[in-house]
Amino acid sequence: MLQDITEPYLDHHHNSQATHNWYTIYPKAHYTDLACTHSLILVNKRIATDTWSQIDLSSSNITVIQLQMERGKVLIINMYNEGSRQQGLKQAITAMRQRTCEGHNAPYTGHMIWLGDFNLQHQMWDEGRNAHLFTKQILERSQLLIDTLAEFNFQMALLKDVLMLHMLMSGIYYTRPDNVSISISLTDTIVH
Repeated sequence: MLQDITEPYLDHHHNSQATHNWYTIYPKAHYTDLACTHSLILVNKRIATDTWSQIDLSSSNITVIQLQMERGKVLIINMYNEGSRQQGLKQAITAMRQRTCEGHNAPYTGHMIWLGDFNLQHQMWDEGRNAHLFTKQILERSQLLIDTLAEFNFQMALLKDVLMLHMLMSGIYYTRPDNVSISISLTDTIVH
């Protein structure tokens, strides 16, 4: 019912090419800095519009919606994290810490889902045969994500070794730069 997209294709009008079955949610920065949209969320039109709303984190790397579920409000954060600078991840961490400090009445302190292209490799989620990717520098960058997952009490929703990206340069191996993490309060809702 939702689809996250990172590094989206945008046409010459700076629009995605989603079909008429979807609402396309761009980061608010998309409308002020057209060249920098790195994430978007598609919301199926069968989801009632009064059950979700967009939250602005003032970043072209992050698109956020809040969805009202039986369990409560769920904040869904789709981020693009450029590997070396990690801007998306750092912006999301800063925003979540600020919102947590605002108090328990803030609408985003409950359930959360973080997903997207983190551009990070680590033996916690990648296959062991990709050990050549686990350089000291890459593992240090990945540690920021690992520490953040612990800080916000998240659990990885995808099993280890679920690979997503075929490295065409090598032609022989797959990696997992994309990930999904959820609040521990949502782990019992995972079906598959």
